[in-house]
Amino acid sequence: MADICPFEPGAWHGRFYGRANAYIGSYMKTVADGVKQAANMYLLVIPATLTPPSAHRGFKSVVWFGAAAPSLTSGNVGEVRLDADPRLLMLSLKTTFSHMYQIVDLLRSGLVTDFAFEVLPDNDNVEVGRIVSWSLDCSFDAAGGA
Repeated sequence: MADICPFEPGAWHGRFYGRANAYIGSYMKTVADGVKQAANMYLLVIPATLTPPSAHRGFKSVVWFGAAAPSLTSGNVGEVRLDADPRLLMLSLKTTFSHMYQIVDLLRSGLVTDFAFEVLPDNDNVEVGRIVSWSLDCSFDAAGGA
């Protein structure tokens, strides 16, 4: 196990490429007092290149957007870690169902290819970088034409 976080803290840049895959489904989860409740999930998987703050060259990666609840309640909005193949990074980002639909629309329309996210060390697991913020960079003609 590493003794320092292998993910440089700070503002990272990402660029999507290739084909996105979406997975939509439902599952049963146990809530208070052993009661089972149906829950929905929506996963979006996209290949991307991730570039740390001090580098000029990015790392191949897979970005997972996950929506499994109507709102976010934890202190971070994702994590970055090494994939099973150590040459690759895996970035998982949490979002809400309403944002997931917006993300899909922006990707399908070609208005977004770049994104940014901020990495901080995870004090409980040095092999993971916590994501405390992320954003998609959109570009379009606001005047409605050239």
